[in-house]
Amino acid sequence: MGNIDPEMEIEGTSDMTGSGGIHGIDDEELKRVFFDLMNFDSKRFPKKKRVVFKVPSNMHNSMLKLLESGVFVADKVEMYRGLLGLGLMVMDNQRGLCMHKVDAIILASKGSRVKSNIKKLNEILGYLDRNENTVKMLEGNIKKHGNNAYGVIINIFLGKSEIVEGEDCKIVVPPHIEKRCMDAIEEIEGNNKFYIPKVHGVESPKIDIKIPIPLTFFAYILKDSYDKPKMVGEIYRAAFINGLEKICNWVIQGEIPEDEYNFCKILHNIYDYLTDNCA
Repeated sequence: MGNIDPEMEIEGTSDMTGSGGIHGIDDEELKRVFFDLMNFDSKRFPKKKRVVFKVPSNMHNSMLKLLESGVFVADKVEMYRGLLGLGLMVMDNQRGLCMHKVDAIILASKGSRVKSNIKKLNEILGYLDRNENTVKMLEGNIKKHGNNAYGVIINIFLGKSEIVEGEDCKIVVPPHIEKRCMDAIEEIEGNNKFYIPKVHGVESPKIDIKIPIPLTFFAYILKDSYDKPKMVGEIYRAAFINGLEKICNWVIQGEIPEDEYNFCKILHNIYDYLTDNCA
């Protein structure tokens, strides 16, 4: 860790309220934090540190299935960052550690996900030809999935001054995804999160990413908090699995944020239209 003092406190907010979640933060806010951590890129915390660790193959495969589910949109690196950051915060909260650091990360990351999603949406809108069919397709997306910031962006693209109000959208989780999440939770509860169960002939996937340095504080402070010494890779592995358990529960309960679900549907529909009409 070089000259970083692991005991250094990062000043954060202290007035966050809620019932449940972590550190007085309710579950709805916690979901927002997970998605923001996927795309966290802050001037306040610009430095990142490389972390490398292995995870159980079944857990990694469950994560990949979530990425293919059509419930929310993310790439592997974004998912790694979200799961790892969320898991570290949950573990710190369970042991009563790093409360000010958690507050600071939550505050600094706020809005990162919406900013990233808008960038992705504007990029794909730039590939569309402006014609009657395109307008009809986009207006349909606003009506079904655009009761959010992304509907506003599409409306601006269409050059309309009046914002078309979208409808509420029911989150539909494919049955095989729900079953996969239930199986993952059952496996997580039956195993030690710090270790990889030995399975003959199966190679454990390796995660190699860069994360904001404050998140590495969490891992090192956690490592030192256990009576039985842990390797920092074990802490990251447990954080990944803790984060995955949280997301699987949200998916099973149909509690993925509506804006994330709707953004996924908007992006899917535009890509589908592009492949049919603009190839």
